[in-house]
Amino acid sequence: MAYAYKNPKSGSYIGGWKDRHGKAVRKTLPSVRTLTEARRYAEDMERQEWRIAQGLDEARPTTLTVAEGIRGYLDLLPVEYSSRKDVAGRLKRVASALGDKPMNEVTPADVMKLLAAATDLSPQTREHLRMAGQGLYTRMTKARLYQGPNPFKETPKVRVPRREVAVFDPDHLPRLMEELKPHHRAVALFGLLTACRKGEVSALLKEDVHLDKRYVVVRRSGRRDTTKGNRDRRVPIAEALVPVLQEQLRTPGPYLFPRPGSKEPYSRNWRIHEVIQRACRRAGLPKGLRFKALRATWATQAVARTGDLRLAQLVLGHADPRTTADHYARALPAHLQQGAEMVADVLNPLSGR
Repeated sequence: MAYAYKNPKSGSYIGGWKDRHGKAVRKTLPSVRTLTEARRYAEDMERQEWRIAQGLDEARPTTLTVAEGIRGYLDLLPVEYSSRKDVAGRLKRVASALGDKPMNEVTPADVMKLLAAATDLSPQTREHLRMAGQGLYTRMTKARLYQGPNPFKETPKVRVPRREVAVFDPDHLPRLMEELKPHHRAVALFGLLTACRKGEVSALLKEDVHLDKRYVVVRRSGRRDTTKGNRDRRVPIAEALVPVLQEQLRTPGPYLFPRPGSKEPYSRNWRIHEVIQRACRRAGLPKGLRFKALRATWATQAVARTGDLRLAQLVLGHADPRTTADHYARALPAHLQQGAEMVADVLNPLSGR
């Protein structure tokens, strides 16, 4: 007969029942807060075992521990999954906190405790940690290696502060370009006028450039055979960029932007963002501006000047236009100031009307 009691030392609840083979089982019960809940849990388990013994229900697969689930999850990731290393790093923290626990016994409270203990991580990184755990449970469920709730999905999202996107003031761009060496200047100008990511710039081949038709096909990023969005995209070439590309097409090797004096591309550790940062300091420009700010500058100006959100979405390679709108559809400082002055003309009680 099923039973339950409270352990006076640990404060946890212990439950016992007979399994489908008539063997006595006793274990600490997860996520119960009262003795009544503990008794109900034990009775439900014994009833479930009895139904399996009678052939009324099918036996569930053996429950994996979180550590076993993580190992299985990483083995199931496809070869083309480029973020495997990042996911493995995040799940390593999950394994250290919850690894010995059966997957079906992890509760949202356990996940919240894990996130609360990660005080060394930023809010965004903690949210990435939660999403990695959610992906673990989702993948194992789809592979039919786990049945049950997804405690990471049930856990509230980590509130990540929305920061204003860092962009260059157009008046500051000439000063930035003056501080860059010629090969860095070409890269920066291309990034600025095409909104390409750093990895996409380093992986561009000369055969992807169609100068006569004024477009570039972005097909890959870094050492990956595809872009971040897993799709090719056609990026228009502005006339101001034509002389730069003509010069780059004369460099040796297949890459559009090879390392100076080489036919080889830049390595994965290409520190162009630090090059931009140092150039900004020398030019006396605001802190926090990196290579990715060139892409953000193009996007912000494109939406503000043309009002064509679809144009910006296609060039940036966003699958969802809401991503483009959330990040880049905002008023520029000059527009804000102009609008504020128009409102003040109407509301100012000291205007002497």
